[in-house]
Amino acid sequence: MDPLEPQESPSADNTGKSEPVVLRSATPSESSPSKPLPDAEAVVLPEWQGNQAVASWFLQFQKCLKSIIYSYVHYESLSRFLRELWVRWKEFSDTKSITTTFLSSSVIYDDFLQPISWMTTPRNAARRFAEEMAQLRNTMREVASELFVNRTLIQDAMARLEETNNGHHVAPFCGLPTPDESDDAAEKLEKFLLTDPDHESLPSEDEDTDTDEVPVIYSREMKDPNLLEENWLDPIWVEGYGYPGTVPREIEEYLEFDCADLYSMIGSIRSIFWLFNHRELVKVIDDPACILEDEISFHVAPAFHIPDAVTSEPSRLCIADMYRFSRRQAFPETVLCLKIKCQKNKDRTLAQVKKKLDETCNIDGDKLWFRGLSMVALTLSMSFFIPVISTGSPDNEFGPGIYTTNTFRLAVEYARPSGAVMVFKDPDLRDLNVWKPDLSEWQHLTAHWLQIPINGLKAPDNYKDADIIIGPLSVKQSEAKAKKRFPDQGEQLQLVCTSYESCKRLAASLAAIIYFTP
Repeated sequence: MDPLEPQESPSADNTGKSEPVVLRSATPSESSPSKPLPDAEAVVLPEWQGNQAVASWFLQFQKCLKSIIYSYVHYESLSRFLRELWVRWKEFSDTKSITTTFLSSSVIYDDFLQPISWMTTPRNAARRFAEEMAQLRNTMREVASELFVNRTLIQDAMARLEETNNGHHVAPFCGLPTPDESDDAAEKLEKFLLTDPDHESLPSEDEDTDTDEVPVIYSREMKDPNLLEENWLDPIWVEGYGYPGTVPREIEEYLEFDCADLYSMIGSIRSIFWLFNHRELVKVIDDPACILEDEISFHVAPAFHIPDAVTSEPSRLCIADMYRFSRRQAFPETVLCLKIKCQKNKDRTLAQVKKKLDETCNIDGDKLWFRGLSMVALTLSMSFFIPVISTGSPDNEFGPGIYTTNTFRLAVEYARPSGAVMVFKDPDLRDLNVWKPDLSEWQHLTAHWLQIPINGLKAPDNYKDADIIIGPLSVKQSEAKAKKRFPDQGEQLQLVCTSYESCKRLAASLAAIIYFTP
């Protein structure tokens, strides 16, 4: 009996009757057709002596596996697992020389049941999502079961090969199920780009899919901004990517005056939520209830104001008189003060400050450091000048401390439209541990405090006992987070006080306070 001749058997009947599990459909990509599987002539099976019938059998099995893989990778909630799974599948599909050793370590033996435990309904989600997630888990168990059936077929094929090589007359290969021959499932994978060098793609669906954990406000997995217009969403400006085409005026206003360094994204909040896969928030924005108007009464806490003694002309004022609740600290007894109206044209605002302070304080001097802050932060600082622990600021890239910059323009951006800029002149850094990190130290330091997911980050030894840290500001933070790489260094410097003694020295060097009004 020819071992390759088809023959009916109970296992063949059971397998032949099974149908591949097809998960819910998604919006197909129109970018390109799927990559076809190789012809039987291109497949080499040296242990089977190059028999074309065997090659055809393995191609049929590969189609079955393709159907399983393409169904399984449909859900973005398993994106991390899917990326590795996709690489393993590509290794299987691209391999032309198929051996038993390769088969035994291939994607066929991966655990498809483990990720099911990750597919949980987010807290406080609607009941319908819990029902859909339960149905999804059941479906995935069926997919895993289908893979198990095909895995046993491979094991059986390898066992029959060994029997044949030992001179035994074995039964023919059992039949395989017939997968869906359409390319629809493959086309679903075209929009979801992997981060591997070959840029293989997985699906980036626009349908409603549930996440495997409680949604976070900020996700580091960002879609390609170029997909916004394809999905009928407004384009936005993204740090490191820019804006596709002519920048509209409403976005250009934020990019003037070199203030692009302060923003990661500018544009429609709907588009931003979509980029980070927060589809539920996109639905909320699209919900008609979001445009309903209502009046809600609430108490507004009083804001701190510019001291009455400060005028539009520079004058030296007593700190204790301006801030009656300030404590005895290292501040000088008096400080130069000026009130400036914030112009829409930021260059005019700068020119006005320079003109007013030209004779008393040259803001372009190389020994000046600037700290832009709100009126609340200024009032608190005048009471207790210490590092403030901020849990919501993304700019503290050297860790907790008092931050200053050598660029007045940048400090003004933190103060506009109704804050202030503290000006420090030539602070006394003698006997302090002043650390200027090298490139590698700077990269590890900023990556940690910016929460960029890079493995192997180490705290530099000098960081642990530094009183002062001086180094460049980072740029392209969003791009670094999206690509999981170190940020780039900018041209602007920052001086950060990270100890009480360094804060005391900085406070003693306070030369001026420039207040801004809207």
